[in-house]
Amino acid sequence: MKLAIYFYIKALFSFTICLISSSVVFYIFSLIGNLEEKLSFSSILIVSFLDTLLILSYIPSFIILLSIIILIIFLRSKNELMIFKEYLSYTRLIILFLPLAFVFSFIEMNKNIAKEKIENSKLDFLKSERIFDTKVIVSNKDNYKSYTIFKGLNIPNNEIDQYQRYEILNSKIKLGEFSNQIEILNGLLITRNFTKFENGNFSNILDKKIILDDYAQLMSNKLVIKDLHNKALLNYGLEDLIKNLYFIIFFVCMFIILFNRKVIDRKRNFVSTILICFAFLFYSIIIFNIQLSFFNKELQILALLLITLSFYKFTKYE
Repeated sequence: MKLAIYFYIKALFSFTICLISSSVVFYIFSLIGNLEEKLSFSSILIVSFLDTLLILSYIPSFIILLSIIILIIFLRSKNELMIFKEYLSYTRLIILFLPLAFVFSFIEMNKNIAKEKIENSKLDFLKSERIFDTKVIVSNKDNYKSYTIFKGLNIPNNEIDQYQRYEILNSKIKLGEFSNQIEILNGLLITRNFTKFENGNFSNILDKKIILDDYAQLMSNKLVIKDLHNKALLNYGLEDLIKNLYFIIFFVCMFIILFNRKVIDRKRNFVSTILICFAFLFYSIIIFNIQLSFFNKELQILALLLITLSFYKFTKYE
């Protein structure tokens, strides 16, 4: 129990050092890059801070892997790796690594949500006070996209002239809606008369429909608004499940690779081991950022199989 607590404290310490040092480096470069912008110095500081957060949201796995390497260096410097290997079997080591792997996988799975929120915050900060009379709400999920368009928007008078909505699946319009009779009631946008296009047919619907459940969304000073309401921190689609399992096994595998005999021996160089870890990392980044029109799930399943076999190899033959 004491070993586990000590390990988690060291892991937290290593992650904090890596995060702070990376943030400082990114902030300095962001600050240098933003000095040429026509902004006040205080605005440049804020924008540079947001840029730093944005960079971190793009590369969480890289930061995590660096923190694991720093952790191993700390433990190796005092021969503490030997103690862990001596008193804990590989099964117990894996159990020790699992909680961290779950946390790291959760961070990686939800980086896009953080990235979009930071981007929106930056755009809100930089945007002028100009208010557009047209707003477009965009929602994205895999091959599905929806565009909700409001025209003739007059926020002070709570008036909207026109509403349009398009749902696109696999680059084909599956549904379309149009209305020029819109009410605002208790923060909801409602229409009782709209034209609907579905399955190649047009129909006029005389029925109540809630167009938007949060009128405050339209008060943003941006033309295009990204809809984050449908994005949950936990996703259970097949591709999300595959990706989640992949990164859990990936991070445990990184721990196992960095706990091998070559690393424990302080007289031996373990640069080659670090390079193997980075090779796995770059493979992971590439495989989950390529979107194929066909066999995308199959490609990710193969990636999951590869990391599982690698995990088996490093635990079996260590």
